[in-house]
Amino acid sequence: MAQHRGHNEGTISKRVITRKDGTKVTRYIALMPADSSGQRPSVGSFGTVREAREALSSGKVARAQGIVVTGKVPTVKEWCEQWFAGRTRIGYATRRGYRVSLDTVYSYIGLIRLTDLTEQHIAAMWSKLERGIAADGSLVPPLALTTVQKHHTRLKAALNAAVASRHIQLTYNPAKSEQARPGKGARKQINPLSEDEARAFMAAVADTPDAALFTTLLTTGMRLGEAQALRWCDVDLDRSTVGIRQSIHFETGTGWVAGETKTGRSRLVSIPPGTVAALRKQRAHQKEMWLAAALVWQDDGYVFARPDGRPLAAASITSAMARACDAAGIARRSVKDLRHTYATLALTRNVPLSFLWQ
Repeated sequence: MAQHRGHNEGTISKRVITRKDGTKVTRYIALMPADSSGQRPSVGSFGTVREAREALSSGKVARAQGIVVTGKVPTVKEWCEQWFAGRTRIGYATRRGYRVSLDTVYSYIGLIRLTDLTEQHIAAMWSKLERGIAADGSLVPPLALTTVQKHHTRLKAALNAAVASRHIQLTYNPAKSEQARPGKGARKQINPLSEDEARAFMAAVADTPDAALFTTLLTTGMRLGEAQALRWCDVDLDRSTVGIRQSIHFETGTGWVAGETKTGRSRLVSIPPGTVAALRKQRAHQKEMWLAAALVWQDDGYVFARPDGRPLAAASITSAMARACDAAGIARRSVKDLRHTYATLALTRNVPLSFLWQ
């Protein structure tokens, strides 16, 4: 039954929906006052009268500000694709993460129009993904709770943009509701090397082709993509400094793509004597590789390169990291854990990195 309000105040209608399992859900549909064409668009479906009233109030304010609240409402997929296409300033890894998240939710809620999307739709989707149930009811590998949480955060960002848009009549983001949120999982723990482990790690890589790479990662706090992008023109061994100016990554079908660092800023890092020595040895070794490669050498100036001069692949660095940990007799770590180790030892504990060569 509709709850009639005063003139030009809009209407809130109560609807009881019976699900397939026989349970009933009460929803409150908020309709805007008629516009100049006589249309009364919906501003959404809500779980409580209070939420419906707040959305109706926001819709009227939006209309007073000149925001269009009529016309065809896009589906979740239509809006997310439009919004995502406009996010041109995010990094490759971030874009790839959003792509995975959006593609995941489309099969569950992609065809639902934004104003019809409810907290129940979103909560049911997360529940199925955690239990390994596809949108069509078939069984699929279940997703970890931390993965579901990432999907939720990205969906919420897309819907926040729809609420903020002057061209969408959505005034409420159902992903913000407590009911729509997935459960809380354990926060992923960082796993830096201890001082003893760092010494063992350095000793294990000392006479390997990856010595300079891991020494530089551990003593500068570089990110993996920044180390891959490091060029000799950025290295001043006489002044013991390294300039971190860009990052690179490999895209299938495109090749190597260079971009800004994660923060968008360049930085100059001082390096200890052991790192200077490792880089001098690396430069001499690279001259030998250049002579051996002859005409196939790609002289792009990368400090850490394959035998033909191309940048080192992330997968090969990850594999080398695992071998180094095994050789050192320590638990395997990710390459990112070397950055955490740098922060822990060099900054938090204020331990000089020269201890690695003692």
